[in-house]
Order: sequence, then structure tokens, then C-alpha cells
Amino acid sequence: MKIGNLFGRKPDASQIDNAVDAKKSIINALLSRFKQLRFNEGTGNIRQVTIWVADPVYIRLIKNDEFVTGLHTEIENHLITALTKAEIIVRMGKPSSKIQSSCILEDAIWFSFLIEEDVRKKMNGKARVSVAGGRGSMMKKSYDLFVTERMVFHIGRGEFEANKERPFRENQIAINDQEKDKTIRELNYHVSGTHADLIYDNDAFYLKATPYGCRPDGSKTAVIREGTNGSEEFELRDSESRFRLRDGDKIELGGAVMLLFECKE
Repeated sequence: MKIGNLFGRKPDASQIDNAVDAKKSIINALLSRFKQLRFNEGTGNIRQVTIWVADPVYIRLIKNDEFVTGLHTEIENHLITALTKAEIIVRMGKPSSKIQSSCILEDAIWFSFLIEEDVRKKMNGKARVSVAGGRGSMMKKSYDLFVTERMVFHIGRGEFEANKERPFRENQIAINDQEKDKTIRELNYHVSGTHADLIYDNDAFYLKATPYGCRPDGSKTAVIREGTNGSEEFELRDSESRFRLRDGDKIELGGAVMLLFECKE
């Protein structure tokens, strides 16, 4: 479906007399196309709807909160349930050939979907955590992160938080609390039972410290990243901030245990 006849021909900005009607026409064209699509359980969760705009005239019309709110409202009014929770963003430019998109106005406006399940399946098992340089030990040799099963992975000493005064917690990345080697056991003891979390969000992994895993009240959590000028340390100094991880980053726990984060996209 094309809406090239919306203005009869592509207008200059000065020729658009009724921006409200123009926005309505674009919204109606999008709704018409959305209703033609077949959504089912196998589609996955549509997390994002992107409206691509290549013509500056249309950017002025629709790259604003009023347009996005109006489109959201009409999606709900027309009971297009697969899209009611999706984020709507407007971007300047044409979608790349790698993005599956649909055109509603020739050479001017397209839309595309970001399906969460597809992204998570793509990343499933692609990230791994292991011990780096013999600094500490875990209950397993390595942990593969399956993001279709969960999106938050707890890191701590022991498979469960041993301190009964703290909330119950199961650690998916467990530092060995039964280590027999004395030297390594002493390293492991610097890690809290509720130390940090690995969070998968928006196609990336983030490290977040708990109150017990950041100073001054808790133990230290930091990321060591290798660069062209050597290694650089980024310490997480509060329990609210998140640090985006890259393939090859090292995660230091308690100033003693060192983990290697690998993520092969």
C-alpha cells in the first residue's frame, strides 16, 4: 500500500497546510498495513516498531511525541495486541538491506519490527563466563548464558546465598564455596554470596553490582578492559549503575577473583 497521493505529489515543507491531517493519513496507512500482517505465538514478542523516514518534510511531521502517542493510541483502539507493548521510534534515513522492512510511501517512509525472541535466540548460548588466569574457581569450569531461559544471571559465592540474614538467592554463576585448594579458597572468600548480576538487555550484556558487591560497604566489583594503550579498570561504585560488557572483558570480584566474559555474536 502506498500513500504517495497523500499530498498529490511530494510537497515542499511550505506546501503542507494541514499537518494534523497529514499525520492522520500516515497513521492510517501504517494501521492498514499492520492489520494485514498475521501475528501469532511463533512470531515472538515485537519489542520495537521503527518508522524510517528518508524525506526531511516527513521527518518534521512525524518525528515527535505527538505522532508516536497518536500511533500508540490507534494501535490500542484497533486491538492490534501484538504491537500494544512495542516501543515506537522514528529514525531519519532508509533501512539497510539487512533489515526486513515494508514501504508505505515510495522513497520516503518504511516500517520494520524488532522481534525480541529472534534476537534472544540469536544470542542464546553465545556468551560464556570462565575463570581467568587461575584467579579463583567456580562450581563449573564455565557457564554458558542462555538468554531464552533467563535475562538476569546472579553472580556470587556458592550456589545459594549462605547468609540467612539476607534474602534467598540462587547464583547462576557460582564461585566455588567448597574449594579444597587453600590459596584459591582464600581468593574465593573475597566474593559475597550476593555479589553482582549479569543482565541481558537491548541486545547486550551488562554488569551490575549489588550493595554487597560495591564499596565502601561491600566488596569490590570492577571490569578490566584491554585497549590499545593497555588495560583500564572500571569499578562499579554503586548498586544502581550498569556497565556494558564487551567480548574479552575481565570481571574482578572482591579484588581477588577474576572472570573472563566472552560473547561471540
